[in-house]
Amino acid sequence: MTKAEPFQAVLQFLDTHCDPTAPVILALSGGPDSLALLMLLMRYRREKALDLHIAHVDHRWRRESGEEAEHLKQLAEGYGISFHLRVLKGGSRSNQESDARTRRLEFFRELSCSLHAQALAESSAALFSSVTWQH
Repeated sequence: MTKAEPFQAVLQFLDTHCDPTAPVILALSGGPDSLALLMLLMRYRREKALDLHIAHVDHRWRRESGEEAEHLKQLAEGYGISFHLRVLKGGSRSNQESDARTRRLEFFRELSCSLHAQALAESSAALFSSVTWQH
């Protein structure tokens, strides 16, 4: 398998399952996986005029997280993509990871419903996945 084949498979998947006129939200962490997915979606967007939005959650767990969020906002603006930010404050100290995941998914669900998005695209080190929300 060549390096191009997985990318072609993703682009074919989008062609088959995606309506370019309906919004798609990319959950962008700023890590290499989500940035790679952004580049893939940007390539598709150039060909199909995809209505792409970026959603980022700043957990405020690190001092530099605010600067990172601002950098991602500027990146989105440079590409002409709407940027949606949620800053998490407080939350459960005893189960911080679980609480943050729940709140992050709530944000994605709220945003998806408000935009009438067809899908939320997320990435991880293992795979790229797409979740479609029911409205």
